[in-house]
Amino acid sequence: MIKTIYLHVGLHKTGTTTIQEILGKSRNLLKSLGYLYPEVILERNIFNNHSLPFYSLFKDNPETYFQNQLLGYSTIESIKKLNENYADQIRKQIESFEGEVMVISGEDITRIHKEGLKNLKSFLVSLSAPGVAIKVIMFLRHPLDYYRSIKLELLKNGTVRQGLYAGHDRFTQYLQVDKTVVNLFEVFGAESVSCVLYEDAARHKSGLIGAFLHEIGLDTGLFDNYMQELHNFSMTYEANVLYSAVIEKFPHLLGNLPNPAYDMFCASLISKMPGVKFVLPKNDIRMTWEYVRPIWADVCQKFHLPEYQFYEMPPVDDKNKWGDDALDYFIQIIPKMHESYAVVLLDILMEELRSYRSKFTPDKKGRIFAILMFYSAICHLKTKFEKITHFTHHLGLVFTVRFLFRYKRRRRFYVSSFVALQQKPLS
Repeated sequence: MIKTIYLHVGLHKTGTTTIQEILGKSRNLLKSLGYLYPEVILERNIFNNHSLPFYSLFKDNPETYFQNQLLGYSTIESIKKLNENYADQIRKQIESFEGEVMVISGEDITRIHKEGLKNLKSFLVSLSAPGVAIKVIMFLRHPLDYYRSIKLELLKNGTVRQGLYAGHDRFTQYLQVDKTVVNLFEVFGAESVSCVLYEDAARHKSGLIGAFLHEIGLDTGLFDNYMQELHNFSMTYEANVLYSAVIEKFPHLLGNLPNPAYDMFCASLISKMPGVKFVLPKNDIRMTWEYVRPIWADVCQKFHLPEYQFYEMPPVDDKNKWGDDALDYFIQIIPKMHESYAVVLLDILMEELRSYRSKFTPDKKGRIFAILMFYSAICHLKTKFEKITHFTHHLGLVFTVRFLFRYKRRRRFYVSSFVALQQKPLS
């Protein structure tokens, strides 16, 4: 029977996906070492992140859980059956397991309220040997890096619309880490909760997974062949600008049901756009720091860890936005988009040209203008008059006339290069 349970609870954006995917790929090896990493299967998909079952099982009002809604489970009756399925899968795996250690990993567990955590603990205890030891592992990251990453992740999954421009007040439920720690202490006992600094874990000779293996008592080099493997990525400035507009127009959910107009394939292509790093605005950084500094200081003190210090995020020069790699990718994905998505992307590219035309070089401005002209039919601009009127309205008459002549002179070059890029497979 299970005598020790390691409960990895995140935090979000501290390498949890990487750890979960590696553990999921290595279930058989872990079993041979006496460690159970339960698998959860739903609609023939295997989920390595235990947030899905445990947050649904122990959250207040699980019918409001974003992931449940995305999967089409939004009624109390459907959620009841779903949760019974989750509990049954986990119970059967524990009962048939001959080892003594189980590992659970789910960052959404930190968002379960105290009563839900008590129920989670009771559930695990009921399936384990008498006196089972539950050891909670939490990773903590610099608050500004954490805030930036959580902001981008919530934008990417559509949880917070207009996330690119929203202030820290829209993300307080994710920033109140001190309350999370208090709940974990009260439910599992302070002596059973450990905290690892994400920055220290990232510097481990075997990477994040090596640091995690150390916490659960395994050889830290067990998965060295996965050291360079990353399962999450941070969207660039260009991707964020486009993605934010698309999510605003086509949100994941309408009410509490999946939005049929949301296209995961198109959104995924946009999210992978290369470009410059997204950097938080200075005023957002300062205001967020004033809010999170005492929270993180309190958590670090509880675990006897050094406090984090403020640092300035280096700004991105506007003239470097929309470089050749981003524009090449833009040209490649536009033909793969539904027309409604393509119109949004072209409108945003127009707005970006208008906003940064004083910073961009003539060549960059000319290329962006050429892209807008080349794809103008998507926006139902068919006649020369319609095109001139449209561009003049957004960019001004002088700019439009100047770059229209430039486009005409170089039209053959632009068209041939754009067609060649469209035929090139996405990297």
